Amino acid sequence: MSHVRFLLGQLSFTGLCLLCMILSARAAQFLWADSDPTATESTISVFDLRRPDFPAERVAEFLNQSVAGRDYPDFLTIPTNLNFSCHDVEQPGFYANRDTGCQVYHRCDPNGRQYDYLCGNQTVFDQLLLTCDFFYKVDCNASKTYFNYVNMHLYKSGEPAPT
Repeated sequence: MSHVRFLLGQLSFTGLCLLCMILSARAAQFLWADSDPTATESTISVFDLRRPDFPAERVAEFLNQSVAGRDYPDFLTIPTNLNFSCHDVEQPGFYANRDTGCQVYHRCDPNGRQYDYLCGNQTVFDQLLLTCDFFYKVDCNASKTYFNYVNMHLYKSGEPAPT
């Protein structure tokens, strides 16, 4: 353990970030190693399906030209009367709401209860990573295509996956 502390103390912030990215990418390759081998969803990494990252210069330019409400949703609260029900999905999990430009997402628990969440400013729900990410990195229109992609790995027989 002292060797780990020493190494971490010697790494610069950039080096540590690079190390975390490498380890995360490597872990993602094995994320569903114990899944059903016939399931096509488990044979492709989520990182292969995501939009490619922009260079930093393009991100700054893109953000300067983007307008809230036009280029990305800008809800301050979760809208009422959303067209989503946990009874309409195949399994428990997390689901982007395309009617809100994916700024709202829902959690359906194994008992069919629904919980609604709102992503922060300039972020929307990424159905592949099950987290909020910058709007320019997420293809909200493709979200429904991936509803079962990650969710099928969260619950087995209605029980939460082990942590």
